[in-house]
Amino acid sequence: MKNNKKIKATAFILIGGQSKRFGSIKWKEKINGIMILDHIWNCCKNFRSRHIIGKSNFTNNDYDYIRDQLIIQSPISGLYTALSHSKTEWNMILSCDLPLLSWSILEKIWEKADKKFDVIIPFVNNKHQYTCALYSKKCLPVIKSSINSGFYSMHNVVEQLKSSNIAFDNEIGFLNMNTRKDYKKIKAIAK
Repeated sequence: MKNNKKIKATAFILIGGQSKRFGSIKWKEKINGIMILDHIWNCCKNFRSRHIIGKSNFTNNDYDYIRDQLIIQSPISGLYTALSHSKTEWNMILSCDLPLLSWSILEKIWEKADKKFDVIIPFVNNKHQYTCALYSKKCLPVIKSSINSGFYSMHNVVEQLKSSNIAFDNEIGFLNMNTRKDYKKIKAIAK
């Protein structure tokens, strides 16, 4: 797939976390002089559309912003909001704490999209990457049911869906930034 070809899916970047362990708003931090949110947004430029989902007021007019529909603090809230607003069958759900994400990762996930699955999930270092995954809009009833039952675990939701795993070998694009120590390590790797 050429880097200028549009992907027939929507990208949603989740910025609704409280960043308690980090101590400040993660997506505003910079790696090599580029704000993390700008980097992830640019990685998604080939999607049919792209949106930011968050809890608070967001006033940057460079981004299409959707306010999270639920007050719960869990990625499932952003997933629910994304699929409720989506106009495409497939939807890339991305966390803002993946500052080294690359276009090639997103492209590889998209290439595995298949109607016989509900979700396409990267599997890296023995962990599923639920917030860097491709979800079908048909997942919405399972997500609603889980939320209504008080179960907010992404793992539990995916267990109820037809999923396909994609193995990635020690991919640095999946390094998760939750603490200042993580941020320092990621900045060193990105130099």
